[in-house]
Amino acid sequence: MRTTRLMACLVALAILPAAAGAKDESADRYTMTPTEGGVVRLDKQTGAMALCRRRDEAWACESMDDNQSQRALKDEVEKLRAENKFLKDQVQQLEETLGLGENQSNAPSSPRAKLVMPSEADVDKAFDYFERMLDKLHERMKKLEKKHGDKPETAL
Repeated sequence: MRTTRLMACLVALAILPAAAGAKDESADRYTMTPTEGGVVRLDKQTGAMALCRRRDEAWACESMDDNQSQRALKDEVEKLRAENKFLKDQVQQLEETLGLGENQSNAPSSPRAKLVMPSEADVDKAFDYFERMLDKLHERMKKLEKKHGDKPETAL
């Protein structure tokens, strides 16, 4: 009698998705395994298991606690929390270094030097140095050309 009910339930579970219409992409997501008193449903994507039973003319599924998967989820949450805190601390440190923090006027001065943007004079000085360096390089190239000439067998 119990086996007959179980078989009827499995047939009903197999017919319901077919009656609902076309096969959707999550149709192969679950596997059903008959057990005493119901059916064990395994979610292939998450690994979650549930015990499905017929109660009061309706089917109800209760999740089956899996300590290993719960522990793995808790570990993942803790790892993400630690990473989130680390990243927030880095953002705060960078904002303080760059002087971008929200309340910089009220914040105590940091022992680290703040990033100071170069002045227009500093930029001009850097470009002047670079121009002098390129001029020297150009002069040296001219000297080498005069010394070696345009000889085809001499490669520079």
